[in-house]
Amino acid sequence: MESQSKITIWRFTDENIGHDQQSLGLIGELANQVETDVYTVSVEKKGVGLMSALRGRYRFDQSLPSPDLIIGAGHRTHIPMLSARANRGGKIIVLMKPSLPLSWFDLSLVPEHDGVKAGRESLHLTQGVLNGMKNSRRHDVSRGVFLIGGPCKHSAWSDEGVCAQVANICRQQPTVQYCLTNSRRTPDSFLQKLRTLSLPNLKIQSYTETPSDWVSKQLTTAHQSWVSADSVSMVYEALTAGSSVGIIDVPLRENSRIANGLKNLVEQNRVIPYRRWAVGNTLRTTQEPLVEARRCAEFVRERWLRHVPQRLSSAVVTTLVTEKLVIERSMTKTSMSKKSVTSPRSVSIR
Repeated sequence: MESQSKITIWRFTDENIGHDQQSLGLIGELANQVETDVYTVSVEKKGVGLMSALRGRYRFDQSLPSPDLIIGAGHRTHIPMLSARANRGGKIIVLMKPSLPLSWFDLSLVPEHDGVKAGRESLHLTQGVLNGMKNSRRHDVSRGVFLIGGPCKHSAWSDEGVCAQVANICRQQPTVQYCLTNSRRTPDSFLQKLRTLSLPNLKIQSYTETPSDWVSKQLTTAHQSWVSADSVSMVYEALTAGSSVGIIDVPLRENSRIANGLKNLVEQNRVIPYRRWAVGNTLRTTQEPLVEARRCAEFVRERWLRHVPQRLSSAVVTTLVTEKLVIERSMTKTSMSKKSVTSPRSVSIR
């Protein structure tokens, strides 16, 4: 294959924060290894049929360089990515189990807990969902964080049960200062009940009051991270950040992908459920932090990008990538200034 100095990536987004975390995490690690230009393509909220897309329903800006890689997460990105490949070429990398046949994509990075059998060339299994967290290795033993989700199709919920667990953790460790935030799924009644307990070492911040980087800052500085069992993506972000991870127990649907994934993490001694901690078990892990985004980026480079020169200085690259990804995230709804030639550009398919 002919040598090239850098690669072009089209990142497809449905503007779901969790999906963006996955694609940005992989792209950030790829950009740490090779020179990369990233262009963000926002997909329409109203879907379009497969045949319409492949026949040219989606029009892509002809000024954009053709992609080497087409990366996206979320079912709504699948058909537009197929259309992009049909029109402009490139390899498609889909994150998580696709809603269309695996054989339609060049590579699917699928969490083991999704239950897809290994053995296909276009399939690469991951331990959990990808994310862009980094291990700071500077976790403060006097700090902890609670990340609380809410009811979903995989779990039930009890305000009283979750409040009781949070309160006991805080009371058993009075020298640790905790922060807690909720999510869009958390019932309004939960924070109301929790505030009535007046726990002196707990600071409560609604997700509506936290900046976009609040969670990442907490996970990279707090020694303890307690995550409700329904919030599986947050569990893997905490593990990637190198924090000691405890699981706030909520009733999970038996044999669901979330329940099976957490069971595997408990067996690997990566996380500890509250019920075990409460009877004297220490909140600690014996495993190294997860580096799944880096591992997957290395896999992609080995398969398709060996002809692209490797970056020489990871320290400098990390700073540049962080700036590029922040710029990209802030521009998912607007066009980028033409002055920034090398920074990621955001476009919409029409």
